[in-house]
Amino acid sequence: MEYLRERKEFLSLPENEFCAVFPWLRATEIHHKKGRIGKLLTDERYFLAVSPEGHRKIENNPEWAYEMGYSIRRTNDKSSHRD
Repeated sequence: MEYLRERKEFLSLPENEFCAVFPWLRATEIHHKKGRIGKLLTDERYFLAVSPEGHRKIENNPEWAYEMGYSIRRTNDKSSHRD
């Protein structure tokens, strides 16, 4: 599968060796900052190298993750206004 190959390559890069959330831990997983639906599954622009602990923190604290830039909202959450 294409994703498994890309995941392995991404995590093997020196800049992705450590977790983005807990930099003293090794990164062994990929967090998909914008989700995994469709082409987002393999879109490396939205990959984030994380440890299992970092991944859990992101998933369990979504608002914090958005504020920190670890996740990206897929829709515009602001209400639309008509002038």
